[in-house]
Amino acid sequence: PGWAMAPGRLSELRESAMPEEQTPVLQKERIRSDSLPASELSKIVLLNAPQLRRFASNREVTSNYTWLNFVPLSLFQLLNPVEKFANFYFLVVGLLQMIPAITITDGHAGTFMPLSFVLLVDMLMRLIEDFSRHRADRVTNTALVDVLVVSPRGLEATWEQREWQHVKVGDVVRVANKETFPADLVLLAASPERRSAWVNTKPLDGESDTKLREAAAAVPPAVGALHDDAMALRLGALRGVLVCEQPNDKVNDFNGQLRLPRPPPPPPQSA
Repeated sequence: PGWAMAPGRLSELRESAMPEEQTPVLQKERIRSDSLPASELSKIVLLNAPQLRRFASNREVTSNYTWLNFVPLSLFQLLNPVEKFANFYFLVVGLLQMIPAITITDGHAGTFMPLSFVLLVDMLMRLIEDFSRHRADRVTNTALVDVLVVSPRGLEATWEQREWQHVKVGDVVRVANKETFPADLVLLAASPERRSAWVNTKPLDGESDTKLREAAAAVPPAVGALHDDAMALRLGALRGVLVCEQPNDKVNDFNGQLRLPRPPPPPPQSA
């Protein structure tokens, strides 16, 4: 499996930079540096710590309607003169036919019957399609992933299964071989004692070939070879800051800096 940190989703709102006085003295490692200058790294994500601001939810919503707004919203879209001019035209003609001064149909709207049939069929098709989207969203949002839970004092760390919709920015998650990622992730370690992993991005860009993703070099490679409990404690003890770019549409490029505290110097050797 691999262990990764969730920097967020593409749907997040823009974040403000962290004030300098809150940034600890850290060792820096540039993860990627081929898209934006360092001045554009304005998104601040804390590792294993409460975030400085509230981020967008990881819940995925691809549906267009709810049970409350389906009828008014779908009617508005179907009668919009910009998108559905023919429907709007027959609606206006029917209304004009009901005006006694200009009617030639004895006040009966002759276009309302065929227009109603067209609207009902179109609304039914939209309802079926949106219902499928709701089901797909439910399957995605309720999928389970292992999330690292650290005690307030940092003395205990365990893996807890959570639904994808409850994964938060800054969480450390464990993804096994051939599993799907629950969010945009930064690779921290891979097992056994590897700094890289092969991923498939076909659902994102349509490419079927696997791509190499390297872990952050600042994280000790031995983390991936530890037993579950020891590895959870080691990852739970990590404290740092990820400074990265804002969400964008670049699938194969990520620009950011992972800043971890400098390890303590080794004890002096006695003669």
